[in-house]
Amino acid sequence: LDAPPDHINVHIREGNILAMHGGDAMTTQAARKTPFHLLVVMSSSGPSSAELFLDDGVEVEMGAEGGKWTLVKFSAGVGEKSMTITSGVVNGEFASSQNWIIEKITILGLAIAVKMHEFIVETSAGRRNGDVYNIRSRNDEKGGFVVTEISTLKLPIGQNFKIDLHFQGGMKYQNPTKCN
Repeated sequence: LDAPPDHINVHIREGNILAMHGGDAMTTQAARKTPFHLLVVMSSSGPSSAELFLDDGVEVEMGAEGGKWTLVKFSAGVGEKSMTITSGVVNGEFASSQNWIIEKITILGLAIAVKMHEFIVETSAGRRNGDVYNIRSRNDEKGGFVVTEISTLKLPIGQNFKIDLHFQGGMKYQNPTKCN
């Protein structure tokens, strides 16, 4: 695929979730200060998933009890009228101490642009009421598949979360790789 010299093409298979740092950070140290962005690529054959291991980049022993690390397991599934995105966190104290957040989630693979009937966000700390989120759904530039973005989330990555999206009308998965 053609890309300018300062851009890197990223290919992601359906059924995967990719955690990325936002911003234009050029070093690991600078990237750690930027919020996370999740790219969720839905699958026709089951839920999408990923695991993310975060550490301080210094400690040699990974996964030691109470150490400077966090493991996050993401999952996303879609039904006819709803979609759920969840995270399960192990040793979340470390990520919480770093104030790392998920700022935006981009979803690929829904069949039509999403119109929300209801949008619910729950974290380990409880249901988040009164927060304002930006939700936008559009066809990609070539009209091949739908891109849905949820931004201004500010979800602490060190806490379990569950996002329920309830759609107006029916939904079906659309495999982006089969779109023209």
